[in-house]
Amino acid sequence: MDDNNLPQKDLIKKIVGDARGAVGIRLCAIGVDLGIFENLAKHGPATSQELADRMNLDERYLREWSLGMFSLGYLDFDKVSRKVSLNEEFIPVLVEEGGKFSQKGLIELLNSSLLPYHELLNSFKNGGGINYDKIDKGFWNGIDQTGCTRYKHFLVTDWVDKMPELKSRLETGSVTFADFGCGSGRSTVEMAKKFPKSQFFGFDLFEPNIERAQKIALDAGVKNNLKFMQWDVSNPLTEKFDFVACFDLIHD
Repeated sequence: MDDNNLPQKDLIKKIVGDARGAVGIRLCAIGVDLGIFENLAKHGPATSQELADRMNLDERYLREWSLGMFSLGYLDFDKVSRKVSLNEEFIPVLVEEGGKFSQKGLIELLNSSLLPYHELLNSFKNGGGINYDKIDKGFWNGIDQTGCTRYKHFLVTDWVDKMPELKSRLETGSVTFADFGCGSGRSTVEMAKKFPKSQFFGFDLFEPNIERAQKIALDAGVKNNLKFMQWDVSNPLTEKFDFVACFDLIHD
């Protein structure tokens, strides 16, 4: 049989493609976390040495990173000047935080999602989950940033509009609204800002999420109609709510 027609060839091709994507996410995360994309957006094209001088980073690593990002289609590269540049159309995706097109959160989320690898293997063998304190903080930052993008630009301007009865009741102020698994509270804060006459409650099991949610609410100037509480939602609550949301909690 001709080796070029073996069925294994397609699978090998897929694995190589998936590996390319995995490497790309890691390189993107480096560009986001170290601010390299942002530097290129603000200060323009640069050689690896110019980037090293501008950012006080190692030139050799920047050279490999730059060429890798070029080969994956994230950066442009001028063969004469040896400079890389960031297409201005890519800035909203790779640099702007919380924008409608921003993917910074997804990059950080994917880069961090498999870091507790041995704990994940153990869960496959024995069942159960992974303790939150074993999960890299980049995972939580990624969840927060992807939520910031979705909820800031779509929740109250699109999703709620598709439920006119809910919107009407929220506007009149006759509603108590609970957000279970609220995470960093992005969804709850956006709702409380938009509908100040209604009362909103955010619950999450992970205390650092509640602490972050309280800070986000404070920064947004939302306090009179919003309360965050650490709570295991498997335990019964005495309070009753008109509406309950689970934006990022249920995945099955």
